[in-house]
Amino acid sequence: MAWTSPRTWVSGEVPTAANFNTHVRDNFKAIGDAWGSYTPTWASSGTAPTIGNGTLAGYYLQAGKLVIGRIELTIGGTTSVGTGSYSLSLPVNAAVTGLVAVGACGFYDNSGGYYGGTALRNATNAKQCILILNNARWSATAPVAPASGDIISVQFTYEAA
Repeated sequence: MAWTSPRTWVSGEVPTAANFNTHVRDNFKAIGDAWGSYTPTWASSGTAPTIGNGTLAGYYLQAGKLVIGRIELTIGGTTSVGTGSYSLSLPVNAAVTGLVAVGACGFYDNSGGYYGGTALRNATNAKQCILILNNARWSATAPVAPASGDIISVQFTYEAA
């Protein structure tokens, strides 16, 4: 269910069931219902990665200009991790400009490690985030080379344009 802009009530107005349903109930329902899904784009500054038999999914909720969501990327045996530093697409353009934090990201290394970082809105693309760990961009080789079973996850919250 989609978010609707709540109406302005007038003094002395008698609210109707239809008004309450549209402007109150439906907006709470939009927040509480299952999030929408989208297919993020996984890109790199070098040779493009391909998902192969891995999985890449995005889920989000937009209520007015507030966007909340997550991206889940699982590397499969036939996934090509490409070269260069990574970016993942957001579901809608962000209102902020420049390299601004929009969330957190994690890299689960199936061989025994976990790395946490920051998801930043790409300075040149309002619908893309880049992943940062220790002031360096995540890539096909850092923090470690992604391999089958590894998981990259992003949680984001930002204002839509």
